[in-house]
Amino acid sequence: MISLDLETHKIQPGLLSPPIVCGSMACGTESRLLTAEQAIAEFEAWLHTGKVIVGANISYDFGCVAAARPDLIPLIFAKFARGEVHDILIAQTLDAIAKGYVHSKMIVDPRTDSCIKEPGGTQKTRFSQAIVVDQVLGRSNAKEHDAYRLSYALLEKLPHSEWPAEARQYPVDDAVNALEAAVMQRSTHENLADLPSQCRAAWAEHLAAMWGLRTDPARVAALEARLQVEQVALNEKVKQLGVFRADGSKDMKRLGDLVTAAYLGDPPRTATGKVSTARDVLEDSNDAVLEEFAEVSKIGKLLDTYVPFLKQGVEKPINVSPNTLLANGRSSYDGLIQLLPRKGGVRDCFCARPGTVWCSVDYSALEMVTLAEVCLQTVGTSKLADAINAGKDPHSMFAAQTHGTKYEEVLALVAGGDPLWKDRRQMSKAANFGYPGCMGAFKFAQTKRKEGLLLCQAARTAKVCGEVKIRSWKGNIYPAPACEACVKQAEVLRLSYMTMWPEVPEMISWVTRQLERSDRLTQLVSGRVRGGLNVPSGANTLFSGLAGDGAKRALWAVSSECYTVKTSSLYGSRPVIFAHDEILTEIPEDRAHEAAFRQAEIMVAAMQKVVPHVKVRAEPALMRYWYKDAVAVYDSNKKLIPWEPK
Repeated sequence: MISLDLETHKIQPGLLSPPIVCGSMACGTESRLLTAEQAIAEFEAWLHTGKVIVGANISYDFGCVAAARPDLIPLIFAKFARGEVHDILIAQTLDAIAKGYVHSKMIVDPRTDSCIKEPGGTQKTRFSQAIVVDQVLGRSNAKEHDAYRLSYALLEKLPHSEWPAEARQYPVDDAVNALEAAVMQRSTHENLADLPSQCRAAWAEHLAAMWGLRTDPARVAALEARLQVEQVALNEKVKQLGVFRADGSKDMKRLGDLVTAAYLGDPPRTATGKVSTARDVLEDSNDAVLEEFAEVSKIGKLLDTYVPFLKQGVEKPINVSPNTLLANGRSSYDGLIQLLPRKGGVRDCFCARPGTVWCSVDYSALEMVTLAEVCLQTVGTSKLADAINAGKDPHSMFAAQTHGTKYEEVLALVAGGDPLWKDRRQMSKAANFGYPGCMGAFKFAQTKRKEGLLLCQAARTAKVCGEVKIRSWKGNIYPAPACEACVKQAEVLRLSYMTMWPEVPEMISWVTRQLERSDRLTQLVSGRVRGGLNVPSGANTLFSGLAGDGAKRALWAVSSECYTVKTSSLYGSRPVIFAHDEILTEIPEDRAHEAAFRQAEIMVAAMQKVVPHVKVRAEPALMRYWYKDAVAVYDSNKKLIPWEPK
C-alpha cells in the first residue's frame, strides 16, 4: 500500500477540485514531501500498478488530480474498479456500522460509549482523519502541525526549502497517519469486503458534486418575490391569533396556552420547565392554527436560508457534499440539498445547463422490490414478489382488498379519476411503504399528516381532521397528539397490510429470532454486518440497505460510461445528483433520447444483480428543471422530450 495526500488551494464556491500546491507520500518506512508535479506523477505511476492507494477522503485527492490531468480519469476509474483504493474514513465507518456505533445524528466512541464531539461541542456524524488516528492508533496528535492547513496557496511560489517546518511536516504527517491507520484497519476491522464498492460509490458521488448544480436566475428572483408576498399575507393572518402584540412582539403566554390546549393539557416543556413553543412542537401539535403559525418561520427560513443558497447557483455551480455511507448502507447529502421542501418551488429553480437536459431515472417502488426479495430469501415466499413480477400495481391491489372490491375495478376507477379511489390508493401506497419497518398506527398517522396526507379526510371518516385528538393508543402514551379518526384509519390499513402481504410479518418474526441471538444482521449480497439493531431497524436495514447497495452500483456503472466509454451515447453526460433511488444526469440534448434509455438500462441491470428474483423497473424522464413529478413524454416520432408542468 502507498498513501498519497494532496494540499491544495482552498475549496471555493463552484470549485470543488482546486489547484494542487503540494503532495506527500508514505510507503513502508519511506515518506516525503512532493511538489505538485511530483505528486501527480506519483499518482499516475501508481495507477498503472496493482498496489492499493490509501487516503482519507481519497476521492477529493483523485478529483484534484482529474481536474489537473483529465487524461488520467479512465485510469482512476480502473483503479477503483479493481478495488485498489482504501479510504480510511469509509473503512472506519464500515467497522463502526458492524459494531453499532453509527447513528443518524452521531457516531459513538467505543472507549467511552458516548458520542464523539467537535471542540465546540457539536456531535460528529461522520469520521475525520483525526478521529480515525485517535481510535485506531491511539494518537491524538494527527493534526498537531496544521497551522498552514488552509494556507498552502500562500506558499505555492516558494521552494519547499523556504517553507516553515510545520508547513513541510503537516502533509507528510497526513500520509504517514493514513498509511498506518490503513495497515491496522486491514488486520482488525470488519466489513472491509464491502470497502471497494463503497469507495467506488464515493468516487462517483464526488464527481457529481464536482460538476455541480446550476440555478435559473429568473426563477430564483420570482421565488423570492412570491415568498415575500406570502410572508406579508401570512403575518397578517397570524395576527388574528392574538399571539402578536401591537408592537410586533409575541405574547408567549398566549402561545403557550394554545400549545397546552393542543397537547391536551400536557405540553412539551423546555429545560427550564416552560411550555415549549419550538417550531417542531407547533408542527407536531395536530392543530391547524399552530401549524399555520409554524408556517411563518418556514417561509422565513426559505427567504433567509434557501433563497441565498439558490442564488449561489446563478453565478457558479453549487457543489453539494455527499455522505456516502449511512448506518443502513444508504447515502445522503450534507446541508440544504438534502432538505429541499417537497413543495414551494425551491427545487424547480435548479436547471440544466444550456445545450443539455436533465434525465431522471427513478426506480419504480424500489423498496417494495427489495422487501419482496428479502422476504423470498428469509422466509421463502412473497405474494408481493408475485404481484410485482406479474406487472400488477401493489397499491391498487391493497386498496381493493381493504375495501372488498375487485382489483380490475379499482384500476378502472383510479384511471378514471374517481377522487375517493385515488385517495384510497394513495393511502394504500403510504401503507405499503410505511408498515414494513414495524411502524405503528399512531406514528403512521402523525407522519402522514406531516406529509400532507390526512387519513381521516382521505377515508371520508371525519369532517375535520383533529376534531377529536388523542395522546394514547393501545396502552402507549405519545409525546404529541394525533387525530383519533386518522389513527383508527391507520390501524385499519395496518391490519389489512399484514393480511395482504403475510410474508412481511413472517419476515419480521425471522428478524426477531435472529436478534434474540445477537444485535447484528448480515446484509444480503454485500455481506455487510450491522450491529446495534432492534427489530424495527433490523427489518428496515435489510430491504433499505439492499436498495442502497444496488443504487450505488447503478451510480458507479452510469458514471463509468459517462466518463470513460467513448462509444456510449452517455459519454460526456454528467450525473449531478444521487437522490436516494433516483439518478439525475445532465445529458447533451442532441442525444437525450438514446442516452436516457441507456441510463435506465444500466440502472436496471445493476439493480437486478442484487435483486435477482423480483422484476426491477425504471423509466427515464427528461426535464429542463428539477421537477419531481416529471414523467416520460414523447413526440410524434416517439422520441423522448422534456416534460413540462401543465
